[in-house]
Amino acid sequence: LVIPDARILLVDDNKVSLRVAKALINLFKPEIVSADNAYEAIDRIRNGEKFDLIFMDHLMPGMDGMEATKHIHELEGDGSRTPIVALTANTAGNLEQTFFNAGMCDFLAKPIVVKQLNAILKKWITKDKQIYVDASEALTDYMQDNYRPERAIKDYWNDFPLFKEVLILFKEQGDLV
Repeated sequence: LVIPDARILLVDDNKVSLRVAKALINLFKPEIVSADNAYEAIDRIRNGEKFDLIFMDHLMPGMDGMEATKHIHELEGDGSRTPIVALTANTAGNLEQTFFNAGMCDFLAKPIVVKQLNAILKKWITKDKQIYVDASEALTDYMQDNYRPERAIKDYWNDFPLFKEVLILFKEQGDLV
C-alpha cells in the first residue's frame, strides 16, 4: 500500500459518489480537494492551484470529464501536465482509448476497488511522494476506526438520507474494498 504525500483533485457531480471516492482515497492519506463539476475544477487550475493527480468523473452535466481534461491541459500549456485519471461507472465498449485520446492518462472503474486505486497512485504519484506501508495494517485501522456505523453517520454530517444512499450503494455494488 502506498501512502502519497500528494495533493489530489477529485471531481464528481454526484454527491454520494464524491463522498465514497473521497473516503476511499483518504485511506492513502493525501490532501484531497474536491470539485462538484468540471467548471469548478477548471477554475481551480486557472487560479493557479497545483495538484499531483486529478481524478475526473467521466459523465457530468454541462461539461464532461474528457472536455474538462482538454481545457485543463490547455491551461497548463506544453510544460508539465497534471496526470488526469478518468473515474467511470461505464466500462463497456472501447472507452479506454477515448479517455486516452482526450488526454487522460488512465482510468479507474466505479465502484472503486482499493487495490486498483493503490496501483493508480503508485503509477502516477512521483516516487519522492510515496511511502509504503503494510496494507493489512492500514486496512484494519481504516475499517475499525473510520467505518463503524456511528463514525460513518458523523462523517456524513448526520445527513441520514445521504448515509442511507451510501449504504444502498455498498449493498448493490458489493464490497468496494
